[in-house]
Amino acid sequence: MVYRKGVDDFVYLLIVAFVIIIALFIFSGIGPFMGPAENFTVITEFSLGPVGFAHDYPARSDSLGSFAVGETQTELLKAVPKMKIVAGLLGGDGEEFGINVPEWFRPTMKRVKITFTVEESAPYGNLIIKWNGKEFYNDKASGSVAVNINSEYVKSSNNIEILAGGPGIFFWANTVYEIRNFNINLEYGPAKLIPFEVFSRELEAWNKGELSFYSTGSGTLSIKINGAEIYNKKPDISNIVEFEYNDAPLKVGNNIISLSSPDGVLNLQDVELRIFLLTNEIIRTRDFNISARDYGMLEQGRKGRIDYMIDSISREGVLRIRMNNRALSVPAPITGLNSVYFTSGNGNEGENRLEFSGTGSWYISDVVVGVER
Repeated sequence: MVYRKGVDDFVYLLIVAFVIIIALFIFSGIGPFMGPAENFTVITEFSLGPVGFAHDYPARSDSLGSFAVGETQTELLKAVPKMKIVAGLLGGDGEEFGINVPEWFRPTMKRVKITFTVEESAPYGNLIIKWNGKEFYNDKASGSVAVNINSEYVKSSNNIEILAGGPGIFFWANTVYEIRNFNINLEYGPAKLIPFEVFSRELEAWNKGELSFYSTGSGTLSIKINGAEIYNKKPDISNIVEFEYNDAPLKVGNNIISLSSPDGVLNLQDVELRIFLLTNEIIRTRDFNISARDYGMLEQGRKGRIDYMIDSISREGVLRIRMNNRALSVPAPITGLNSVYFTSGNGNEGENRLEFSGTGSWYISDVVVGVER
């Protein structure tokens, strides 16, 4: 009996020690990123890297995506996941949006293309689409639909209306169209145009810019910044293109990268813009979208939350997080999991930008943005 009791005590101590080790592993920050709880809707997640003051790192690193050069380009102007259009004897519900077309697309734009799918309908009347007051679609819609608007009807600022016609002789019923994936795309090209913003503090301390990408396909690649050519040759599989302050007429605000291939089609993958400054402050930005559903949750008073994992702190300081150029209230950073909150007033439905900077030096590995349910 004495021997048995000793074994039981030893097993009990092992279990207690194991639980303590796991707790220390998690709360010390050396364990894996724990991620959001079940009552949390994830909007986006990404990795970040070093933030603050460090050496031999770009001050900014912006992912520009992957795309083809040398063919017609597409720019998404508006995306609505779902809408319901109704018309009846006593009125109805339609949709109306303002659509802006940035000036840099206008010289080479071809048309606006509207695509959507009608999932369910009671088509007593027609579905009507008006662009700047002019009808471009008036029909009983079903299945996949595409509507083209030629460039002469596209302005810098536009208005689109989606309506339904009345039920006619079926006056007791409603015309109904349930629409999914309503997308408004601008077709232009063939040069791919990418805007990037330069802040005044960056222009004052500019050292160099760098475009990196992988390339497949055949053809010559021409790269211009604000109309000044910085590269013109057949690219290798892996490429880094540097440009100095004197190579391109950079300005505060939006600057335009133009990529074209006059003699072929090139597929560019993992295109990244890096900006190096004469100072050693690293500012990280990430762009993401908030859907209408998630933004509606914020407007109802739900809290938006940004969880970020700090792997290491090389220098203590103030960590700054800005959302759409609006400062968030950031607690003192610690090694491990950190959180900061935002509201509908900080965010936008659609495109948003997060900026991480500060007076210290941190390595932030994982970031998760979402809404608490």
